[in-house]
Amino acid sequence: MSELSIIVLHPSRWQEARALRLEALQQEPTAFAGSYEEEQAFADEVWINRVSVAFARDDNIALYAESEGKLLGMVGAIWSSRRKQRHVAEVYSFYVSPAVRGQDIRNEADERLAG
Repeated sequence: MSELSIIVLHPSRWQEARALRLEALQQEPTAFAGSYEEEQAFADEVWINRVSVAFARDDNIALYAESEGKLLGMVGAIWSSRRKQRHVAEVYSFYVSPAVRGQDIRNEADERLAG
């Protein structure tokens, strides 16, 4: 696999976030509270808002794994609002495309951090 990047997706790329989320709902329908049938009918504004909120990096964040301009996975988390736990985030969503599952991408990320 080529270089992997972990990114906060710019709102202009909302269609890619939509495509990955809908893929996740189709591939793993029992893993998420939403359903493919429900979310595929969302208006564009709903998707734009989802990505914009995460991009603003307030208490809700979505990170994406990207390689060669293609989104391969995502994780959603919400930061604690409690004073003593503001450094803690609760993961509420996680997905990796089946095509890249099981690949040792952690080592590539470690090399990037160490370099």
